[in-house]
Amino acid sequence: MRYPLVKRSKGKYEMHRRTIDIQCTIKGGEGIETTPQSVLGPSSGYDLGSDFEYFLTPKSKWSMVENRAGRFTLLFPGEPHMPGLKISGCSEVVKAVVKIPVSLI
Repeated sequence: MRYPLVKRSKGKYEMHRRTIDIQCTIKGGEGIETTPQSVLGPSSGYDLGSDFEYFLTPKSKWSMVENRAGRFTLLFPGEPHMPGLKISGCSEVVKAVVKIPVSLI
């Protein structure tokens, strides 16, 4: 995948229930914010076909990693995250995402 980065105010929290994401940055970098589901606003509803659920972004951030070239981030089912955030020195990211199927539903 390749996409431009956005400010936090334009980001979107997502969560998966049936896959583990391994997000490996190849070029550039991005911020990936995570937070407990309990502090997020209502969800858009879960889509079983795409394994996506979106949430309203909380006013304050919880935790963020800078996933720069050569690094990876592991995201487990039920772990809300907001990728694609601007970080210092980066305007876009090129990354590979590997999805490992698991079943929690």
